[in-house]
Parts: sequence; structure tokens; C-alpha cells
Amino acid sequence: MKKIFIIVLLFICIFSYNVVFAEDTIKISSIDIEDISDNTLINKEPQVNGLSFSSDATFFEVNDFIKYKITVNNPTPEDYILSNDTKFSDNNYIKYKYEVDGDSIIKANSTKTMFITVSYNKEIEESNYEYKNNMALNLTNLNNNPKTGSSNKVLTIVSILMIVFGMYMVMKYGKKENLIVLIICLSILPLGVFAIETLKINIESNIVIEKEAPTFKICAHNINPESCTTYRYKEGMIWNKWLTSKYNYNQLTFENDGSICNYGSRYLMHYVENDDSFIEQSVKYTDLVESKTYYTGIGVYCPESN
Repeated sequence: MKKIFIIVLLFICIFSYNVVFAEDTIKISSIDIEDISDNTLINKEPQVNGLSFSSDATFFEVNDFIKYKITVNNPTPEDYILSNDTKFSDNNYIKYKYEVDGDSIIKANSTKTMFITVSYNKEIEESNYEYKNNMALNLTNLNNNPKTGSSNKVLTIVSILMIVFGMYMVMKYGKKENLIVLIICLSILPLGVFAIETLKINIESNIVIEKEAPTFKICAHNINPESCTTYRYKEGMIWNKWLTSKYNYNQLTFENDGSICNYGSRYLMHYVENDDSFIEQSVKYTDLVESKTYYTGIGVYCPESN
């Protein structure tokens, strides 16, 4: 009879634990960059892990921003709601804002789209600044919140009965096995009872601000001079390093020491003063990046001069 009691008690413990956590399958199904300012650079593409995702970007000027579009999938039979009291940990320089497409309810067996915008709000005093922040959006199960809470009441009653039953077994029989069962139940139940209330969407944010990053321009050679792109770089950076850095945000490539006569190959060059005129000079991977205007194009066939 004692063994049956122990088996029943363990079964109730395990069953209660699994029933609550079986619903914990809501997760982020996708994350995309909805909008981004011209100056903002993405250090790392956002990574998703269950209900967590990361944000890693660099800002240069006030009002730079990045806006993420997040799709949350709820395959469970329960409705969830994004708590209205969610507050992000803003500081003097970085601001966070979240919006929801429609109401805040993530209905059962459906998806919900939300937007999180990170922006450079106020100019920093120092030249460089890095801000790491972990935040959370609270999710509450509508069928188990404090207002309707029928399932929570059931879990509470079951918990009390299990604890009383376990104490009775220990006091009456004083067996070590009964004490172990009671300890297991006491350690498992708090997790089961509060699992729904602590469900969160976690955001790991890393924002870098570079206030004094120098710039240069790359223009299309022999084309409209307005077709130029502005890039940033770090002082002392050579082209080989720049090409693989975050500053090369649109994956520019060119051939090392290429020229306009390298047929079919992309070259990069700039003009160097020579006496009273300027001559073209090709860029090598080992050259330093400088704050000037460069020109790029595709090499053509150049007939040899006599």
C-alpha cells in the first residue's frame, strides 16, 4: 500500500509539471529588418532562439534607427497577451519602442506580428559608446491570468493536497523514501505553477555609437558624379581590412591594384596630383583608407599606344 501511495504521488508531481510546460512551445518564428536609417550598420544579423533574439547594430548620427519585424507563432490551444506594463530600459542615448500589429492578443494556433525599434536618441558626449541591454516582453496566458485564473486555482489546490499528503506520509511512516518524494514535489511544483506567468520574449541588445568615424565616397567612374555612396571607416584601416568589416555594408569588391584597362575586372582608383595635373592611381589592398573620393568601374580594352 505504501508503494502505491508513493507511485501515485510521484505520478501527480510529474503529470502536473508536464501539463503546464507542454504549452510552453510559443516561439519567434521569424525576424526581419523592416526599416533602417541610411547611416545604421548591422554588426551581426539578428539571431533567434526560441523566445529570444539578439540585436547588434552601430549608429553614427542622432536619429539613426533600426526597426525589426518579429513574427511570434503560438501553436498552443491557449491565447496569450503582451502585457501593457512592459517597459524597456531606455537610457539617455538609446531608445526602444515596441508596437503590435492589431491588438495585443496572440490567439491560439495563430501568429502575431510585432515591431521593435531601436534608435539613437541623444548625442553622446564621448567619441565612442557601447550599450548592452537585456530586456523582456511579458506574455500572459489569458486562461490563467489572475482575473480568470481557474487553472491556477486548480494547480494551487492540487499543490496543497500533494504537500499535505506528502507530510502525512513522512509523519506517519517516517520513511526516507517518503521524505525524498516530498522534496521532489516541493521542488517541481513552484516551477509548474508559475511557468505560465513567467513566459517572456527576451531581447539581447548591443548598440555601438561611433560619433567621430571618418567618411569617404566611392563614385561610379565616368558616370554622373552624383552617383556616389558614402562609407565610414576607422583611422589606420587598410582596404583589405575594410572590405571584410561591417563598414562595407553593401559588399563592395574590387581587384587588387586593378586599372581601367583590366578588361572585365572591377577596379578602384583615385586621382593624385602630378605637377599641374591629376593622374589616375589604382588602389591596392594594402593602401590606407583615406577621407577622399574614390572611383570604381569595370575595366575596358585599352589599345596599346604607339
